[in-house]
Amino acid sequence: MTSVCSGEVSHQLFADDLKLYSSIVSDSNAASIQASLDGLQQWCAIWQLDVNVAKCYILHLGKTFSPHTYFFAGSAIPVANTVVDLGVTVDPLLNFDAHINSKISKARSRVGALFKGFCTRSLPF
Repeated sequence: MTSVCSGEVSHQLFADDLKLYSSIVSDSNAASIQASLDGLQQWCAIWQLDVNVAKCYILHLGKTFSPHTYFFAGSAIPVANTVVDLGVTVDPLLNFDAHINSKISKARSRVGALFKGFCTRSLPF
C-alpha cells in the first residue's frame, strides 16, 4: 500500500477501512492526495477490488482549510460535516458532542422502552 501514497500523504488501515490523510498547506499537497486516490484506484483495478464510493467522505480537520474537490473513479467524493468512524462520531474540530448526544439519546429511548413494561413506578412498600 505504500506505493499508492505519494508525497506527504499517509494512510491507516483497519480491517476493510482505509484512511488517507495529509496536511494541506499548498495546492501541491492537495495534488498529492488526488494522485494517491488515483493510485489507489489503479491498485484496486489490478486486484479487482470494488470500492463503494458512496461510503467515502472527505473530512477537513481544523478551523481553516482550502476547499478542494477530490475524485475517485470519476466520482466526486463528498465533504462531510461529521463522519462515524469505528462507531465514534468525529467532527472537524474533534469535538465529541455529537457522539455523546447520540449515545445519550439512544440510552434514553431504551430506558423509555424498559419503563413501558412496568404497570407502575411506585414501590409497593
